[in-house]
Amino acid sequence: MIGAVSEPAGGLDSDPLPGSGPASELSRAAAGLARADALLGGVPGLKLMLSDRSLAGALIHRLDLLDETVSKIEARLDAGGLAAG
Repeated sequence: MIGAVSEPAGGLDSDPLPGSGPASELSRAAAGLARADALLGGVPGLKLMLSDRSLAGALIHRLDLLDETVSKIEARLDAGGLAAG
């Protein structure tokens, strides 16, 4: 769903108050997710997950929170509470 939200004319950092608007928040969240994906990918990520089995549960919990947050954003978009392009 995040892909359906268009960037402001000046890009993601063109919020009226840079660093504080929904586009900036989404951009930071996406960057964090990309970094986590890179760190957990491949053999190093597999070794990490196998070395501490509690990490899988913590990761699942955070993904559940992310899913909940995305659902709330989608509901606000559907209700017209956020500007979409």
